[in-house]
Amino acid sequence: MAKKSDLRLRWWYPLAAVALLVMLSLSARDVLAGGSKGVTGARSELQVGADHQSSPPQSNVSQDRQSSANVPHTADAFLTLVPDTTTLGTCPAPANGGVTQLGCAFVLDLILNTGSNPDATAQQSYLTFTYQTIQNARVSTINTSCVPTSTVTPDLNTFDAVLQNEVCNGPNACVFRGLAVTPGLLSYASGALSNCPTGCGGVFRVAQVGICASNPGQAILHWQFTPPAPLTRDTEIIAFTNELIQNASLFADYTFTITGGTPTSTPSSTHTNTPLPTSTGTSTSIVTATSTSTVVTTTHTRTPTPGVTGTPCDRCQAEVKDVTLACISDGTLYWSAVVKNNGQCTLTVPYRVTLQAKTRPPHSRWVNVDAQRGNVSIPPRSQVVVFGTFCYPFPGNIDRLRAEFALDGTTHECMKKEKSHEIRPCGNTPTCQLGFPDVPVSNPYYLQISGLISNGVITGYGDGTFRPDASVNRGQLAKMIVLAYGLTPNGDIIGHFTDVPANNPYYSYVETAYSLGVVSGYRDGSFHLYSNVTRAQLAKMVVQALGLTITNPTKASFTDVATNSTFYRYIETANANGLLTGDEDGTFKPGALVSRGEAAQVLDQSR
Repeated sequence: MAKKSDLRLRWWYPLAAVALLVMLSLSARDVLAGGSKGVTGARSELQVGADHQSSPPQSNVSQDRQSSANVPHTADAFLTLVPDTTTLGTCPAPANGGVTQLGCAFVLDLILNTGSNPDATAQQSYLTFTYQTIQNARVSTINTSCVPTSTVTPDLNTFDAVLQNEVCNGPNACVFRGLAVTPGLLSYASGALSNCPTGCGGVFRVAQVGICASNPGQAILHWQFTPPAPLTRDTEIIAFTNELIQNASLFADYTFTITGGTPTSTPSSTHTNTPLPTSTGTSTSIVTATSTSTVVTTTHTRTPTPGVTGTPCDRCQAEVKDVTLACISDGTLYWSAVVKNNGQCTLTVPYRVTLQAKTRPPHSRWVNVDAQRGNVSIPPRSQVVVFGTFCYPFPGNIDRLRAEFALDGTTHECMKKEKSHEIRPCGNTPTCQLGFPDVPVSNPYYLQISGLISNGVITGYGDGTFRPDASVNRGQLAKMIVLAYGLTPNGDIIGHFTDVPANNPYYSYVETAYSLGVVSGYRDGSFHLYSNVTRAQLAKMVVQALGLTITNPTKASFTDVATNSTFYRYIETANANGLLTGDEDGTFKPGALVSRGEAAQVLDQSR
């Protein structure tokens, strides 16, 4: 029998049941990342849901008011979902494993069975559900219509105190208590306050769940336990003595199949301040931004939108709307974007979403730190919601975050991109890492290295390291410059250097850089591919790659770079544009070797 020794309570205090629920569901587990409020703060949270349904007292509930401190406990309690036979919807509720029709609405009861334990005092239910096929709906109107809602319907006849009641129907993240929650999460916690202050036994209902079958396919309501779920989503049943009495093996996921052709039109619920797609005469689909992105819902052709320009299948018909970014309770970042097709045929457009971070003053600027790419297919006169998550540990010098969603692969005139609103860094740190053990968050080049890695500009070594302090050679830097700035060769690539044959991995990058005047070779016809790069050479290569206007001041900015130096103008130009600066002693150190980390910093901030 598991026992939470750190949650022992003084049961002779008034409002003992309230304290128990607060300690278990808030302070210990931080239910739904709501944060510990303490007993006083939590008492104001004990409230009946707006859609509360009453039912007659259940005779199979044991309400033993005698002390149960010495009662032996067995882990044989469980929660289950069963069809509600008294609250009728538009269709009978399917049995577990059964079949229902598209558009049907019905109710499932959330039942608590305390097993052999007479003193269950609280429960917290955490489930995921396939929000692509079903929606949580208001029970009070389930017999006539599907009204999506962000809560289940509490049954307060036995467990009469509600501590948490949050359901995210999607397709965007929902914001509860200022925190983002991913779509398809159901969270409900309740306990005994007045009805059975020393715990209840038997079998009784704790809530009703209204279900609308919104799209064809398989529907799954899945119970969550720790592990593998995080601690904040561990389904538990608690006895009066603070012991956990649930048996996870007795819980059963509820599944059923939805048959039918055309999906129903389900309105969006209004429980979150996260922007949701608005009705604009187009249908909306959902695309999950994963390696196997698929359109989950089908769409319909609607009345053409006036004012559309361009040819019917032109990618210029696509536009980006409503880009959002929000913190999830585990520290990851949820992003979404609405992509609309104003044309008359299906468009498949590549996209890129970039996570951007703004550093704190005095060197405040936006840095691209992570990126994801994919393809989105948009039926005619329709819009789809594309979404995904970023897992990125941020260093302490980050002040703001935002996401930029861009449609790639279009002409410059049709390049559509939008940015999200700015948010503060997440309060929790995600468990993921950049991927290189030698580039921790504390590394001064962490942001720049991660940004270039996410965009495919730089990679690590075969041993899994990046080696940020190792010197960068001419071949590596040529590759980094070409990829960072998106350079293409000026004409056909023809081998110019004796030491860079066509089968060399740096061949195309060196020749591209050479064709654009970014690099040059030596008099003997060689390139010195593996020679390390100095700061002076880096200044020249970056200035020429960017096509910057050359600066040639009469007075030198650095004591160790004379006006007659070969690299003088390039160093002064790089310094004037904030790409490379000197040391506090007034020197530039033009002959010093450039590290891989420093090269990443210069290239990233100049893109």
